[in-house]
Amino acid sequence: MLMRRTTSLLLLAIMVLTFQSCRDEPIGVGEPDQQGEMGPQFDISDGANSGAVAGFFWLSPTVKKGPKTFAGTFDPNFLTLNPTIDICKINGTTGDGFDACIGSTIRTLSGTSQPEILRLDADKENYSVTWQSTNGVDIQVGMEYRAVLSVVGVTLGWVDLKAVAKKKDLKNVGPGFSGFVVGSPFVFKFRVETGIAGAVVVTPPGQMILDANTPGESVGYTATVTDLYAVALSGATVDWTS
Repeated sequence: MLMRRTTSLLLLAIMVLTFQSCRDEPIGVGEPDQQGEMGPQFDISDGANSGAVAGFFWLSPTVKKGPKTFAGTFDPNFLTLNPTIDICKINGTTGDGFDACIGSTIRTLSGTSQPEILRLDADKENYSVTWQSTNGVDIQVGMEYRAVLSVVGVTLGWVDLKAVAKKKDLKNVGPGFSGFVVGSPFVFKFRVETGIAGAVVVTPPGQMILDANTPGESVGYTATVTDLYAVALSGATVDWTS
């Protein structure tokens, strides 16, 4: 009987971008605080916090201390990719699924979501949108929410929000959160830079079947890292694991 084995390759592409920024220090998901106790099970994900996507940054007033200096090049064409910010209620308990969305998406903000439209400020090199419907039936004081920014199937980052009744309560929302006052507009402001990895194209695609009875048989692969616009990136590091 002819024996065959299937060799599958797991590809991890790492795009390393260096940057200099002022960094806020929220307690991340499941990280201990300075007293060694577990902090809130929520976080802010971007290039200046616990996020894995360098080149994406939440800015003030979305986060309390957004970065002000950057090493990368601003991307003024980002809106052509039709990004969205999806807002959902999240599970406020610990254990499995503690940060999972509960129910359907409460609101989706985009470049066409009238009147809450994503806009470009080319002079200040940022994007923003004002979430005005913060007093909907799904918004309750004391509840936690997550706003996720995605584009072309890639999640760039998110920010966890806590709803409060009055402006004076914002100082008590705790590490890892941004607070918003129910019934008042909340501004999402962020910066996107060029060179963010969007996909890895492997050639040949899929799995290859190798004959175990043929000594030295091998298959050659090439990997191309592309940006959010499907343009090949130079200098991207690709690690192969079989």
